[in-house]
Parts: sequence; structure tokens; C-alpha cells
Amino acid sequence: WTRLGWNHPITFSIGFDPFDSNIFYIAAGNGLMRSRDRGATWKITTDWRMTEVLDVATDPGHEGDLYIGTAYGIWLSRDRGDTWKHVGPTATRPYIEAIVADRSRPGTLIAAGERGLFRSTDRGETWTSLLSDEEYVMEIKQDLYDDNRWWAGSHDHGLLTSTDGGVQWQRVGSLTNKKGVHAIALDATQKGRIAITGWDIGLHISEDHGATWTDRTQGLPGCEAYTVITNPPLNPPPCLFETLFDPSQSGRLFAATVESGLYVSDDAGATWRLHGNV
Repeated sequence: WTRLGWNHPITFSIGFDPFDSNIFYIAAGNGLMRSRDRGATWKITTDWRMTEVLDVATDPGHEGDLYIGTAYGIWLSRDRGDTWKHVGPTATRPYIEAIVADRSRPGTLIAAGERGLFRSTDRGETWTSLLSDEEYVMEIKQDLYDDNRWWAGSHDHGLLTSTDGGVQWQRVGSLTNKKGVHAIALDATQKGRIAITGWDIGLHISEDHGATWTDRTQGLPGCEAYTVITNPPLNPPPCLFETLFDPSQSGRLFAATVESGLYVSDDAGATWRLHGNV
């Protein structure tokens, strides 16, 4: 690994400009940072109103359109971050964890946060609530093979899916019912393969769009965070931040743990090994 540009202790996500390969964005604790020279230099584009920027999205259908999800709702820019406008949601707890632009419908976006899911079809100007405002959603992904299918991970109600472009949502199976799913990985080399992680469920993989699941937790380190609670479990599940499939090698899967390093599997989670010294 090589350190690139900005030395910031809290970085939540990165984004790339679909119209200019030199432009990168970083969503960080104190704002959105932009580089116009592939990470050599950086500039904070937001002001005091937009702290704790958790995610950033660009619209592949509209050059210059930029969206950020923050602790204070959704903000949009039409000029790559030079100026900003607050656009919602109107919920009393507007904490937004994730925001994604629909790659097949220019101007359509889906956002996830403390009060559920929200959808916009007018380039972020207005937003419609899609779920109960008590459903905390932490992750959203558009399917890699079907543009109409979307996936969402919720804090208390497991994995959700939509097959109509994000308008209507259903729970996926019984595995994650009343469980938290905070990370979703889709495999670009295998249609139907999906991996999910959560504090209660470890890591599971499905090969059939979530109809059935296989536990792939074995081989990952138990979470030391459980040792600070009363009556901790005998074999605590791993604490995982994120999981990701390698799009260039079928079956290769990464799992980022809490304080135990980065693990990699070359057989879709059947076996794991510590990856390097990260």
C-alpha cells in the first residue's frame, strides 16, 4: 500500500468522477475532499454545515452532479462540489449512511439511513420515503447483472431486496430476520453470488440470489470486542467492517476485521488466511 495524498484519520468512502478520471472524492469526518490530479493534491469542498460525510455518489448520466450523505441529510452539487444545496430528507433524524446513483436511470438515486430508504427521480431535488421510518438501513447496492434489482442491509431486519428499480422492497429469507446486515458484496464473476456480514451473523454467502445461505465464518478471528460485555459468548462471531469480492478473480473474497487485520479467501469463504501485514 502507498499513502495517497490527504492524511485523514476518518475516511468513510471514496468516489470517482465518471467523466474525468483525474478527479477523486473522499467522504470524511470533517467534509468532502476533492482531488483534480489523481490524489496528488486535495481540497475540502464543503463548509461547517456538512460535517460527518458518510458517502459520496456521482451520476454517470449527468456530468458534474455530486451527492453526499451526511449526519444532517443529503446535499447535492451541480458543479463537482464547488457549491452545495441541502435537499432532504425531512425526517427528524436525517442521518444518511449510503447513497447510490442508478447506473441505468440518469437522475435516479437511492439513499439509506437512520429513517429507512429514500428514492429520487429528479436528480436529487425531491425524495420519497420507501420504508418505515423506524427501519435503520446501513448499506445499499445495485445488482451487477440486473439493473432493476437492488440490495439493502438493515440494522434490525436483515437483508432487503427490490426487483423493480428500488420502488418496493421485500425481506430476503429467514437467515437475517431480526439480525443486522451492515455490509453486502456482489460477485462480478458469478451471477447470483452475494456475501453479507453483520455483528450477529458473521459472514454468509448465497449462490442463488439469497434463496439459500452457507455460513463462511469458520477461519475468521473471533471479535475481542465481545470480551467487554457481561456473559460474552463462548465462541464470539467475528467483527467485520466490510467484505468485497475481487472482480478479476472468481472466488476471491476479502474480509476487513476489527483490530485483527485483513483476511482473504480464494474459494468464496470456504477457507481464510491473513492477508499481508495490513
